Amino acid sequence: MIGDGNWCMESNGELECLKQLVPASGPAVLFDVGANAGSWTTNAVKMFPDASIYTFEPAEVSFPWRLQGTKNITLLPFGIDASPGLRVLHFWGNSELSSLVQRSPGGVDETVICTSLDWIVKRFRIARVDYCKVDTEGNELPAIIGAAESLRTGVIRHLQFEYGGTWSDAGLRLKQVWDVLAQQGIPHRVYKVVPDGRMPTHEWRDEYESYQYSNWLLSLE
Repeated sequence: MIGDGNWCMESNGELECLKQLVPASGPAVLFDVGANAGSWTTNAVKMFPDASIYTFEPAEVSFPWRLQGTKNITLLPFGIDASPGLRVLHFWGNSELSSLVQRSPGGVDETVICTSLDWIVKRFRIARVDYCKVDTEGNELPAIIGAAESLRTGVIRHLQFEYGGTWSDAGLRLKQVWDVLAQQGIPHRVYKVVPDGRMPTHEWRDEYESYQYSNWLLSLE
């Protein structure tokens, strides 16, 4: 399918969606969930220098320390899950692939603090999140579940999430996103992120369940 298999945010539509959906005027609020070294945050700062960006990364080895002290960036050493608590983060030699999902035997484990997006919204008294990017290597669905109230009430306007083989490792299906939206009364529509922005899906189709790397978008627009 169009948009599958391209990891480059500059060409796969990730940054194009951000540019199209975040207001060009006024201070936006952005969430970077699963920031790793902070490449998405770095691009977002260039595009929206006045935005307030909350950057989440629980792994000490890949925490984006280089962004510390950058204007309007709040670095938070938390993982994002369906609910707060301690979790085990797994590594397999590449910090970009660290995950709360035990994807294969071996590796190195680190106990990390996790919270939910709903908790963050309440804790920081955030009235509006213009764009939230979620890249948590197989834990994207729990992150969405933990943002259900903020999505349902329209606080989070747009939520982009990664999908692929990591979902298979976690025993999850893309179809469950549609189920969660219906069960939780979340009004957002589902779009596929494609190179020129986003493509509407209208309704679920079995062909979407390919486990090919791709990005998807929950949007109020």
